[in-house]
Amino acid sequence: MIKLIHKAFGGVSNADIGKVDLIIADPPDNIGLKYDGFSDEISTKQYTHSLAVWIYKMAHTTDGPIFLTFNEKWTRIVENAIGSIGVPLIQRLQWYYTFGQDQTSRGKYGLCHRPIYWLNSDYVQPEEIKIPSARQTKYNDKRAAKGGKMPANVWEFPRVCGTFKERRAWTPTQMPEALVERIIKGH
Repeated sequence: MIKLIHKAFGGVSNADIGKVDLIIADPPDNIGLKYDGFSDEISTKQYTHSLAVWIYKMAHTTDGPIFLTFNEKWTRIVENAIGSIGVPLIQRLQWYYTFGQDQTSRGKYGLCHRPIYWLNSDYVQPEEIKIPSARQTKYNDKRAAKGGKMPANVWEFPRVCGTFKERRAWTPTQMPEALVERIIKGH
């Protein structure tokens, strides 16, 4: 069974959720952008505390894998929270997309990637998510692993924007279905 929890995770009790096998978390970025009337800007102190609460609650809601994506601005804060709580960091992944949030008015480079941290459990089903290798497709090399290879730690999936068919009105976070599908199938 898949449960979608669409509210502030810190305000949801573990008893309301129960134990789950896998968590995919996409908390607000807290970078001051407005999304359809929703502003994600709170103080750094509040946001730091919220991240720690979310990570703690996720680790106590599952013994399985946790996939946490966040704005790269918060990498140090996330890693400090993971370390202080003692949640195992299995692997750092990157979600790359070809066009990101415009930062021209802020004088910064466009945001075209998001960290995804695989936490808590190293459970994986490689056969469910293998992809063809260049040895297979380009070089026809007989040494290529049958069935393909595990994806690299940089995943390219386009962002979901306001005009895309994938966009869902009921959620402010818009992760591509193909990215979520890879995590669910593989873990």
